[in-house]
Amino acid sequence: MRSSGWQFGAHDTKEAFRVGLRLTDFREVHLFWFYGDGPFTNYGPFPDWLYWQEYLLDLRGTQETESRLFAEALSRMSGAPVEPPSS
Repeated sequence: MRSSGWQFGAHDTKEAFRVGLRLTDFREVHLFWFYGDGPFTNYGPFPDWLYWQEYLLDLRGTQETESRLFAEALSRMSGAPVEPPSS
């Protein structure tokens, strides 16, 4: 889940990735959130090149990679496949 909401202008986004288990009776059990800085985003009226410093110094978090690695490790230990969450 990437949260940028309905914000306008140029800003750094935040990202959150949820990891959980889907049981055999299809119930979902939440385990962890991986939360951190997302990519710099420009929804404003000015062109991207105007924000070159922000793009150059954009510090993204590692939450997407870490959440995927955690889910894959759970999959290997349990033998259950990695699946996207149900809506």
